[in-house]
Amino acid sequence: MCLTTICLGYGYGFHLYCFSMIPIMFITEYLAFKLQRRSIKALPVSITIAIIYIISTGYVACFGPIYKRNQIISAFFWIINAIIVFSFLIYYTYYLINIIVLSEKKLQKAAFIDQLTQMFNRHYMYDKLVEITSDNKSCVIAITDIDNFKVINDTYGHNAGDEVLKRISDYIREECKDYEISRWGGEEFLIISYKSIEETIQSFERLRIRIATSPVHYNDKDINVTITIGLSLRKAGQNLDDLYRTNRQQTILW
Repeated sequence: MCLTTICLGYGYGFHLYCFSMIPIMFITEYLAFKLQRRSIKALPVSITIAIIYIISTGYVACFGPIYKRNQIISAFFWIINAIIVFSFLIYYTYYLINIIVLSEKKLQKAAFIDQLTQMFNRHYMYDKLVEITSDNKSCVIAITDIDNFKVINDTYGHNAGDEVLKRISDYIREECKDYEISRWGGEEFLIISYKSIEETIQSFERLRIRIATSPVHYNDKDINVTITIGLSLRKAGQNLDDLYRTNRQQTILW
């Protein structure tokens, strides 16, 4: 690039490749990090490229190109090189943005998804509760608890307990499709419904009956599971502490 620019000048567009090389250097370093491979350092290489660009274009600006150029050939190479450079820039920028978005999604999943049940976790639901109180939304808040879960762990083992949690999570997802659902902690699930109290209770009743009549099969044994559900209506003006305290103290239980 440097030699071509000095010999032929700006007209051929070879100096434009400097602009595409710099993002490529940084993306290469990032990919090497992801793949745990050795890589050149992008920053010093990019600075070197910038210095070479300044020297080569500065020489042409001061003394002109070494060789005379044909205007038609010069225009042809300028168009071709400009197309190539812009293609590189567009492709690598698009590629880098996709990598960033994918990484962000993975981080969000790691931060907000419970690995065992694949439900949202307490951190996600806490943010959702803050959003509800900030927007002053009306909703039904429910906490679902697996009855005697410690007994299940002590009797059948913790692997069986994990299987029970996964199965109950599947049932909750299937019966409460339009609700906000999370594993609140241990054997507790927090559910937010924006439907009427009557419709919400009907959904929870179907869920309760389904769980009670569907033993979890594990290691040739059937584990009978029941749940307790407590719910309350969010009242206008309730802050987050009042909302959670109300759910704990003034609930409809069955």
